[in-house]
Amino acid sequence: QIMAAYPPSHGLKNIITLGRRECSLPDDVSVYKYLTGGIKADEEQKGKLIQRIISDLKSYMDFFEVQSGMAIGNLFVSNLPEEMAWIETTLSKSLDLPVLPIDYKLWLKDCKIEGVNTEKVPPKALFGMISALLH
Repeated sequence: QIMAAYPPSHGLKNIITLGRRECSLPDDVSVYKYLTGGIKADEEQKGKLIQRIISDLKSYMDFFEVQSGMAIGNLFVSNLPEEMAWIETTLSKSLDLPVLPIDYKLWLKDCKIEGVNTEKVPPKALFGMISALLH
């Protein structure tokens, strides 16, 4: 059961702007290549680029936990290209939250959705598609 969802106000556009400034890259395309592994970068430097998102999430988590009296147990990041999966890993480490494990085959069965080959569709894409169908 999902108790809270938070769309960060500082998403990819903010990361790209920071990337240009922090890494002295000339344009948005260069920053995107940097973020997706087309340009070699270490994890610490990439982590600096999402520091604002980390700060926002920490504030949101504190607010949620005070308001609800419940702790946040897992992290799930959707709609990222595979080349940017490092963002979820970095957020997980920085926020000290494990990534939410999802059994997609069981989820599909529970939703009475048949005929989906989970081997051919990336899990994050599958999550987005099923979420759209259910709403």
